[in-house]
Amino acid sequence: MIDSVFEVPTYEFAACAFTALGAIVAFGKLSHARVKTWALSYLFDIAFPGKDSNKVLRIFMECLVFVALGIIVAIAVTKPANPMQAIAAGMSWAALLGKFK
Repeated sequence: MIDSVFEVPTYEFAACAFTALGAIVAFGKLSHARVKTWALSYLFDIAFPGKDSNKVLRIFMECLVFVALGIIVAIAVTKPANPMQAIAAGMSWAALLGKFK
């Protein structure tokens, strides 16, 4: 019988919390003005047309989606074993999928 090589990542609360902390730090440090995350920014341009329409809501929603994607991608790619690895994974996922201006 063939054994499965692919393991589905487990999303434990502590790993998700520390990864989210790292993603929030990355979002704050990189700033909305300096990084475009994959197609996320373009989707929010469509959802919130205009320069100043709901700017605070847009940034808040973009941060939430950024953090959620950060948790999913970072844990799936790195499988962090301790809080330091989870924070680093949360911070570094933006470099993996981000486009800097």
